[in-house]
Amino acid sequence: IVVTWRKGVSGKTSVHDAHNNAINQCVNHASLLIKNGVFGIDLFVGTLGCVLSEFTKYETIIGIKSMSELVEKHIYPTVAEVIARALGGDKFGRLGNISLFYLLSKVLVEKGGRQERRNFDRSTLIIMSIGTHNDTKNLENLNVIKGDSDKMYLLEPPSSKDELGSISTLLQDKGINKDNPKINSVIDMLHLLEYYAITLSRQEFTNKVEQLRTNYPTFYDEAITLANILYNLYTSMLKISGKEGNPFKNDIEFKLIE
Repeated sequence: IVVTWRKGVSGKTSVHDAHNNAINQCVNHASLLIKNGVFGIDLFVGTLGCVLSEFTKYETIIGIKSMSELVEKHIYPTVAEVIARALGGDKFGRLGNISLFYLLSKVLVEKGGRQERRNFDRSTLIIMSIGTHNDTKNLENLNVIKGDSDKMYLLEPPSSKDELGSISTLLQDKGINKDNPKINSVIDMLHLLEYYAITLSRQEFTNKVEQLRTNYPTFYDEAITLANILYNLYTSMLKISGKEGNPFKNDIEFKLIE
């Protein structure tokens, strides 16, 4: 992506004000793209264009020393925030960096027909981690992503017609003991809740949820927020595109959340 300043612009603004202007102007733009069924790289580029148009309205942005600093520390994070706000509405503020990375990976990284999980090439992973203020090594240590230096993948329930087999495989891949779990992130909590939801009776599930809420209150609350955003996204796409046209129809995690 090549960023150039438009000819004839004038005036100056702070990077803070440029960020706020981009949020105010571009959330509705991203929401419209989503309502029209635009996801993956098209959603990213469409939102990026709107954000860039706001940042390049001025000749000078106070507080910026280089173009690379502008793009990496402000443009990409603003694009991520715009898309997350378009997806989560007032729930956005309750998502931490790890949840934001997982949510945007689901929305922006498309899964190939035969892929069990979403794959990241090196450049995509860099953009995603910068945009969500994450360190890739930390994401790997928390078992949010896995792989090698050339290609990483999202640790999500693998594609399968067997819901229980899929979520069980995921917990095994993450090294989570289903009976006596040690939870290290919001994403661990989300996946554990998905497993309990399809393996326990209603009363057993309620008891387990209360135990998790007591032991990990912050992780629990944020996991519920993330699950609600994913569920609302899936159901809204069903209404707009129908079952066959839903871009997430082959993602088993949306079925587990449902």
